[in-house]
Amino acid sequence: MRFIGAPRQPEIDQYTIKFLVGAIALGLPIVEYVLTRATGDPIPSIGASFVVLGWFCVIFMRRARAKGHREANRRAAIYQATLASTAAAAS
Repeated sequence: MRFIGAPRQPEIDQYTIKFLVGAIALGLPIVEYVLTRATGDPIPSIGASFVVLGWFCVIFMRRARAKGHREANRRAAIYQATLASTAAAAS
């Protein structure tokens, strides 16, 4: 006897991801403005941008590695290089 069920829903669907990216895109300039006004120095806001960019690189790199095919491995390498250059630029 085979058990056939409904296909699994992804943990986060594409609309949730688009919403989160949009929320970050709208919220990040506000955070940068507040940090710049509070400290009088743009460095903390630039740091916040690097943290967000680095986190997106980590998320995309993990997803590409999980797929495992050749194109995904190439994307993972690009994300890893971007993360390394972001970390180097932030320090």
